[in-house]
Amino acid sequence: MNTIAEQLKIKDFPFVITDKEGRELYYEASDGFWSRREYDSQNREVFYKDSRGFWWKREHDSKGNIIYMENSRGEIIDNRPKDDVITIEGIKYKRIDE
Repeated sequence: MNTIAEQLKIKDFPFVITDKEGRELYYEASDGFWSRREYDSQNREVFYKDSRGFWWKREHDSKGNIIYMENSRGEIIDNRPKDDVITIEGIKYKRIDE
């Protein structure tokens, strides 16, 4: 699969695509390394993936703190608030911690 720069026949590197706010969405080096990023509505980086197969994703609370993160190495940090009631296939269950 060709990289974006290869498809567009780009010769000047690094090749960078930014959004209208100037945030980097895509980066590519002359050796074929690339990375891609996504942001939430609060301009926080929430996803990263690169050509080496590494990726991560994260969620933030309303104060901007990272409350969830996982990556391609299998690392997971989950500090999301736990609901007392969960719904599975339309049935509500009350959570009980022991």
